[in-house]
Amino acid sequence: MTDRILLRAGHVISMDASVGDLPRGDVLIEDGKIAAVQPEISADAEVLDMTGRIVIPGFVDTHRHTWEASIRGVAPDATLDDYFVDILDTFAPLYTPEDVYAANLAGALECLNAGITTLVDWSHINNTPAHPDAAIQALTESGIRAQYAYGSANTSLADYWFESKIAIPGDDVRRIRDTYFASDDGLLTMALATRGPGFCLGDVVTSEWALARELDIPITVHVAMGRLAGRFGMVKQLSDLGLLGPDTTYVHCCYLSEDEWRMVADSGGTVSVAPQVETQMGHGWPPVMKAIEYGLRPSLSIDVVTTVPGDMFTQIRAAFGAERARVNADCWKANMPVPDTMLTARRMLEIATANGAHVAGLEHRTGSLTPGKRADVVALDATALNVAPVHDAASAVTLCADVSNVETVVVDGVIHKRDGKLTGDVARPAARRGVPRPAPGGEGGEADGMTRHLVRRAAEVPEPPYDTHGHRRRTLVGEDDGSVHTGFGLCQLRSDGRVLAHVHSYEESFHILDGAVVLDVPDGSYLLEEGDYGILPTGVPHAWRGSGDTAARWADMLAPVPRARYDHDTQRVSDLPERDPVRIDVRDPRTRRFGHFEPAQMDPGKQSQDLLAVSASMRTALLVYSGITVKMMVDSDLGAVASTMFMVQYAPDGVAGTHDHPFEETYYFLEGEADAVFDGERYRLGPGDCAWAGAGCVHGFANAGQGPLRWLETQAPQPPPRHSYRFTRDWDYLREALES
Repeated sequence: MTDRILLRAGHVISMDASVGDLPRGDVLIEDGKIAAVQPEISADAEVLDMTGRIVIPGFVDTHRHTWEASIRGVAPDATLDDYFVDILDTFAPLYTPEDVYAANLAGALECLNAGITTLVDWSHINNTPAHPDAAIQALTESGIRAQYAYGSANTSLADYWFESKIAIPGDDVRRIRDTYFASDDGLLTMALATRGPGFCLGDVVTSEWALARELDIPITVHVAMGRLAGRFGMVKQLSDLGLLGPDTTYVHCCYLSEDEWRMVADSGGTVSVAPQVETQMGHGWPPVMKAIEYGLRPSLSIDVVTTVPGDMFTQIRAAFGAERARVNADCWKANMPVPDTMLTARRMLEIATANGAHVAGLEHRTGSLTPGKRADVVALDATALNVAPVHDAASAVTLCADVSNVETVVVDGVIHKRDGKLTGDVARPAARRGVPRPAPGGEGGEADGMTRHLVRRAAEVPEPPYDTHGHRRRTLVGEDDGSVHTGFGLCQLRSDGRVLAHVHSYEESFHILDGAVVLDVPDGSYLLEEGDYGILPTGVPHAWRGSGDTAARWADMLAPVPRARYDHDTQRVSDLPERDPVRIDVRDPRTRRFGHFEPAQMDPGKQSQDLLAVSASMRTALLVYSGITVKMMVDSDLGAVASTMFMVQYAPDGVAGTHDHPFEETYYFLEGEADAVFDGERYRLGPGDCAWAGAGCVHGFANAGQGPLRWLETQAPQPPPRHSYRFTRDWDYLREALES
C-alpha cells in the first residue's frame, strides 16, 4: 500500500532551478520520495495544510560534534585553544557509551527540532568499541538522515592531538562498516573523521586515509584554523603525501593559502564552514566567499554547542554578516562600491541546503525539493510576528525565521515534527542520564510526576541495525519510558542469524509474527512459525537461530522490565546443543510451554468441538462480550508467573468503556483502526502502533472502522483474582448514588 503525504498550498522554495519557486504550491510525498511539486495536486493522501507556511528542503549540517549536546553551554567564552583543554582533555575522557547515546540522541533531536534533516556527526569520542555503537544507535533511533563520521578516541590530549602516534583502530572501523553500513543506501551512511597532519605523524595520517579508501567511505578533516593549526599548512602536507582527493571534506579552511585553495578545488574536495564558531572562538574569518571564488560550493555547520547555538539560522546569519562586513570594510578602505558577488540572502539558503547535501555526498538524495529525491522537507510558520509579512520568502527564512517557526519536519517521508512539536521520544536522552524528565514519547502523559501512558506510532521508532550476529530488537516500551513491569519490543532475526545462549532474571513471552525461528533450550529445540507463541521462565538458558529463507519477526514481553544498570538483567551462558527442532503441537507434552494462534480462532461462529479438542486449556476457549472477543495465549496455565499475553478482537460495534487496572498493559495493533483514550487524551491507532497504559491509567477503546480491530495485549504483573478492573461508569454510579 502506497503511503502518501500531501503538503498543500504552501509557499514552496524548491532550491531546484527546474522546479522553481511556487508562491502557492503542493508537494506530494509517496513512500518516502518526493513524487511531485506543482501548483496544485490532487491525490489520495494525508493532507497537511501549508497555508501561510514556507516550504523548503531540510537544512544540512556538515560538521557537528553531536556527543557534546549534553555539555551544552559549558564553554561560552572559550577560544579554540581553551576548547582542546576544557572539552577534549577534561570532559571527553569521562564519557561512557551511555553518555554518548544520550548526547547523540539529544543532539539529533535538537537538529530535527530546528529543521536540520541531515547531519554529519563528527564523532571523535570513540574511547571504547562500545562508544560508536552507542552513537549509531542514537542516530538510528532519532530518525535523522546522518553521515556517521568515525573519529579517534579522546582520552588524552597529549596522546591524540600532539603529533599523535595512535591511528584510529582499523579493525573497529571495519567492524562498524560491516555491522551497520554494509549498504550505502540507508538513512545512515559512514565516513572517517581524521585529525590530519600537524596533529598526527605522517604514517598515522597515511594509514587513516588508506583505511577510508579501502572501505570506500569519505573523509572529513579540520584544517587551517586557529593559532596552531592555522599555521600547519595541512592541505599542503596532504598534497605532499599524495592524499588529496574528491572524497575529502575540509572543515574551517580559515587560513588556507592561495595555493592550498587551488589544491582543494583542483582535487575536487569540498568545504564545510562553521561561521559562528570561527568568528567567536578565534578560528579565523569564515571563508564562504573565498571558497566560492575558487569554484567550490561551501556548506555550513554548527560544530560545537558547548559554545554556540545548535541551529542553522544562527550559522546563516553569522556567515552572511561576517562576509559582508569583511567585504564592506575592504571596499571602504579602497573607496570603491561593493562587488556584484556579495553574498545574498537567497544564496545563503542554497548554501544551507543544496550545498550541504553536495558536501555530505547526498545531493542525489536530498538538498532540494526535486521529484525523485527522498522527502526531507521543512515547513516554517510565516504568519508568526517575527516573519510576517513575507515580501521575499528566501530572506524570510534566512534573516527573519528562527527555530520557533519550524512547524513541520519530514525526513525520508516520515513526519518528525508536527504542529511545532517533535513526535519522537524527547525524554529518552534525559532518562538515560537519570535527569528529571517529562512524560516519555512524542505522545503521552503523566500525573504527579508518574508516567501513566505512552503511544508510539509505527513510523516513529525506526528499525535499529542488525548486530554482528544478525539480530535486532526495536524497543517499544521499556525502563526509560517509566515502565516498572513491562519490557515490550519487536525482534527480528535473519535466516542466517543467531542469538547466543543466555539467561534472564525476568520472564520472557513471545508471539511469532512472520517467518520461522528455532529456539534452543536445555530440554530440546523447537521450530517456531508464524502464529506460535510461548513462555521462557526466569532463569532458563536459551538461544535463537534463524530458519528458512527469510527473516523471522516476533513480539516479546519481558516481565519485570530489564534494568540497564544491571546489564539488562541478562547473562551469557555456555552454548546449548542444537538438536533437530520439534514443531509446536499443544497436545504434545514436549511443547507444553508453547501454543499456536490463528486469526480464525477469534470468530465465535467457528468455535467447533474439533478446535476445542486440541487442548483442554482456556487457551482454546473464547471470551466474548460487548462485541469483544479475547483469546488467552500466555498465562499461568502455560507456566507464566509475572505476565500474561493474549489476543483481543473488536467487532465493528465493539466498545470498552473507560477503566483502569492495578497493573500495566501493552497493546500492539495488528489489524483495523481504534479510537483510544488514555487519561483523557484521544488517539487514532492502527497497524504497527503501540500503546502502553501504566497502573492507574484510565483508558478505553472503540473500533473506528467497519472491519475487525485486533491487537496483541500483555499485562504485568498478572492480574489479581478480584478487582482487576475499575470501570469509570461504576464509580460514577456509586458517587451519584451516595450524593443523592
